Amino acid sequence: MRRIRLPLLIDLILADKSADVRSLAADPSLDRGFQTRGPLVNRMIARRIRSGMTIMGIPLPSIVERDDRERQQRQSELEDAFTAMAGKKGWDEESFDRIVAAIRADDSREIALATLSLVGKLFDPAFEGTKHTLYASQTLDRALKNRNPLLSIWWSMTGEVRHAKQKLKKVSSGDFAAIHAIGIAVHNLVASFERMADLLSHQSAASRISPEEAVVRVLVAPETVARQAHKPGPSLAGVLSPGSLVLMNTRAAQEANPSSRTAFLTDAWSICPAHQLVPALLMSVWSAATKPAGTGKEASQ
Repeated sequence: MRRIRLPLLIDLILADKSADVRSLAADPSLDRGFQTRGPLVNRMIARRIRSGMTIMGIPLPSIVERDDRERQQRQSELEDAFTAMAGKKGWDEESFDRIVAAIRADDSREIALATLSLVGKLFDPAFEGTKHTLYASQTLDRALKNRNPLLSIWWSMTGEVRHAKQKLKKVSSGDFAAIHAIGIAVHNLVASFERMADLLSHQSAASRISPEEAVVRVLVAPETVARQAHKPGPSLAGVLSPGSLVLMNTRAAQEANPSSRTAFLTDAWSICPAHQLVPALLMSVWSAATKPAGTGKEASQ
C-alpha cells in the first residue's frame, strides 16, 4: 500500500493487493460514515461519497458505521436468507432463464435487464426490472464513479441523479438494502455475466471449464471500497488522523489474485450478505448456459 500525504491538503492510503485489502477492511481503527473532516481533498472525497450514497438524508447500508445496530441486524438477516437461498437455488426461475438466454446470445442489454429483475426479486417477488428502473440504476452507478465536476454540476442542475434515487426508492418500497442491491451491487453481477458471455463465445474452451473455474474467471468485485479514520491512532496503514481515508481497489486486487475472500470481504465486519449466493448463482448459470438450449430452467431447480 502507499500513502499520499500533504499537510492540510490530502491524506490518502491506497491499496490494491489482496492481503492489504482484506487486512484494511477488517482493521478496527477504520470505519465508514465518511464525516466531512481532515485535509481539503479528503473532505471533498468524503462529501462526494456520502452525497452519492444518501437518499433523502438517509445513508445506504454500504456507508453506515460498523457499530450501527440496525445495520448489523439487517446484514445478518440478509446473510441468513441469501445463504439459505443459495443452498436451494431459490432465485427467480424466469429471470434465471432470461439471463441464460441473454448470455448465449451475448446480449448485454438483456443481461442487464434480466439481472436487475433477478436481484430485485430477491427482495420482492413482485419486482420488475424495467428499462426505466435500469436507467435509474445505471445513472446512480455513473454518478458514483464520476470524476468530472462539470457533469456533477449538470446533474445537480437537472436533478437527474436525484430523480434516479427517488425511482429506485419507489420500486424498492423504501428498503434501503434493496436500493443498494439494484442500484449498486447489481452492476458487478452484470459485469460477471458479461464476462461469462465472452467466455462462452469461445465454445471449444467453454466445454472444458467447470462451473467452479468459471466463477473464478468471471467474478467481478466492487471497484473501490473506502474507509475513514474517525480518531487519531495507529492502524495497519500507519498512524492516522481524523479524516484520513483508505481507498482499496478491490477489483484490481481480485483480478491479480482471485479469491472470494477479497471479492466479498469475508474476513471483515462488512462481509457481503450474498457471499454464498452469488457464486452459487454464477455456477448454476454457467451450467445451464453450457448445456443444450432449453435446459436453463431445469438447471436452476
